[in-house]
Amino acid sequence: MNRKTNVLFVYPKYPDGQREVLALFPKELYDEALYGKEQIVCYMHVGQHGSARRSFLKRARATKEQYRALAQELRSIGYKLNILNR
Repeated sequence: MNRKTNVLFVYPKYPDGQREVLALFPKELYDEALYGKEQIVCYMHVGQHGSARRSFLKRARATKEQYRALAQELRSIGYKLNILNR
């Protein structure tokens, strides 16, 4: 199937001051049986797939330059992306 996956790249600032681009998949729920609709699938360079609260969708958007490498990584593992940052 050639379905594209919606992705939104954000560049949040974490409590420790660190920043890293995070790919959020707003339509992909993370373990709905356990978390309901509050947690969505996310991806980052370190740690790869995980979960994030929906509130992260409101974080600062990453620029194309900031998310380019992460988008490339996602494509290299088989994702066909519909990037929502544009």
